[in-house]
Amino acid sequence: MQRIMEPIFEIGYLLFAFIAGGILLRYYYKNRDVKVLLLAVMTLLLGAGDAFHLIPRMIGLLGDGLDNHVFSLGLGKLVTSVTMTVFYVLFYFFFVKLFDKKDTRTLTIAFLALAIIRIAFLTLPQNGWFEKEPSFLFAILRNIPFLLLGALFIVLSFIWARKDECFRWTYLLVFFSFLFYMGTVIFAPTIPLLGLLMLPKTVCYILIIVSALRYAKRADDAALPDNVSQN
Repeated sequence: MQRIMEPIFEIGYLLFAFIAGGILLRYYYKNRDVKVLLLAVMTLLLGAGDAFHLIPRMIGLLGDGLDNHVFSLGLGKLVTSVTMTVFYVLFYFFFVKLFDKKDTRTLTIAFLALAIIRIAFLTLPQNGWFEKEPSFLFAILRNIPFLLLGALFIVLSFIWARKDECFRWTYLLVFFSFLFYMGTVIFAPTIPLLGLLMLPKTVCYILIIVSALRYAKRADDAALPDNVSQN
């Protein structure tokens, strides 16, 4: 069942992410709202990064098995880990612009520092990305700054966005995405079936993209009277 249903889900997710990214770009080119551009880049980056991991995984599930794709899966996990980190950096800057936050220098330094530390950990050879049994210790270590970054973002999104029409549930979606993600990191090496926790994690990101589309539509509707008056 997993060999069939998981690839179907993943293909649907990737198609949705790329189509949504294209729609967001279209909204940006209509109104030149830099906030919408940030959402478009975030969404396309999310889809592209996940594709590096999901495509070899689908090939393995539908073909000769995951054990025969250790290198491509390891490379995919590395790329996805980097792009996911950048995704949250862009999301942070989107919220700063959306809610017109001032005096965020300390927060920005903290956010960027955690992202840089996370990416630095990802590049260390001790991770064993291309080994059949990568380092569990480094899987924990490289996720410590990522968890701190996520916790900071959850707090900020709760404080800033909980009353926003489009992003009010962002803090919960990010919280559960990290919960499912860490469940996979900690337990999947010994209980492979728990790797399926990545599916509800992905659903959280789909709902975040839906929030982005709602915001872009709302911004487009708000700009409509100005466009009509100019004509």
